[in-house]
Amino acid sequence: MSKKRDRQVTCKCSAYKFPHRIGGGRCDGSDWAYSYMTLVGTDCISCNCLRAPGECDVVNGTESIKYCDGAESHLHRQEKYRLPMSEEEFFILKN
Repeated sequence: MSKKRDRQVTCKCSAYKFPHRIGGGRCDGSDWAYSYMTLVGTDCISCNCLRAPGECDVVNGTESIKYCDGAESHLHRQEKYRLPMSEEEFFILKN
């Protein structure tokens, strides 16, 4: 019987050369959070980590990715795209 896998947010930042889980090893999630904030940002509006527009505690490394409302929401929705990505990549996937 196979072990049930936990849901996870996958990141494709430069910490590793392959898509990886956020929050362990060299990936702190700040690149993912920055990409989410600038491209999606839906959950940033009510997130406690957002100090001012464009100023996120997860992005600047003050808070852990586990406090990011966007990561939590992304985890539950299981979005098909993997952040960080360019605006062009995001636009192509959304259309």
